[in-house]
Amino acid sequence: MSEETFLAPCTKTTAERSVFQSTGILKVIIQSAHIDSGVRWCLQPPSPFVVVQGGFVFQRTKTRDHTYDPSWLEETLFLLVSSADENVKLKVYDAHRHWKNRLLGVAVLRGGTLDTQLALLRRGQKVGDLSCSAFYYPAEAADDGSETGIARLTLHRVEGLAQPPVANGCNAFGLPATKLRALVRLDWDERPIFATKKVVLKDGVAAWELAHEFLCRKSSTCKVNIEVWNETRGEQVGLVHIGLMEMVEAERASWPLAGTSVATVKASAEWRRVTL
Repeated sequence: MSEETFLAPCTKTTAERSVFQSTGILKVIIQSAHIDSGVRWCLQPPSPFVVVQGGFVFQRTKTRDHTYDPSWLEETLFLLVSSADENVKLKVYDAHRHWKNRLLGVAVLRGGTLDTQLALLRRGQKVGDLSCSAFYYPAEAADDGSETGIARLTLHRVEGLAQPPVANGCNAFGLPATKLRALVRLDWDERPIFATKKVVLKDGVAAWELAHEFLCRKSSTCKVNIEVWNETRGEQVGLVHIGLMEMVEAERASWPLAGTSVATVKASAEWRRVTL
């Protein structure tokens, strides 16, 4: 992931992601933990890592190998949250290469808490402690050219794509109707930060109307790649490569879809500053 971005929020469904509206950033500093020696896997100390979960957003720390007293040296994670009072779950896992990661315990950081030592619970029983700190930074209207803030991307639709006529869910050749999906990447990162649902292409139009938020550190150099994929045939239809702030200033605009003759993607962006 590029330096401009701290995190990519994740949700259970694209619909939930589109509805989610953050009010600011929660900075969580993971310090250390103590895990009772009775919590073990294959008769050896665990390899703990922490997953911080607030709303639909999660981040994770690095793994500390084979220890009951891991220290993360104040590893810092950033979350988009819907409220300053939002409770945040911190889950401690035991990492494994060949098996599923095992949940060691869960702690809850209550909204408004700063420095604290939290009890780790598993099946209602205390299995250790987790030390951390949390600070909330509200998002504000961006009117000063600030570089750090929360961006909200909305993918509206793709228009002007040619397609065979469709009848009864199939085209004229008896093949399934064309279904399109959009992937969003920052710059040329390998991992997408957002993927839409599949939508049937009808009369040259596929409408998504879905939004996604992320924290951006340097808005002036952040580039957005919108890839449109034909999921029916497993091939890329076209690409839009554009600066984040160009999208913000244009509000809702149609962008040419490279790789096609006349197709365009309607997409917009909003920007709010955050002072970390």
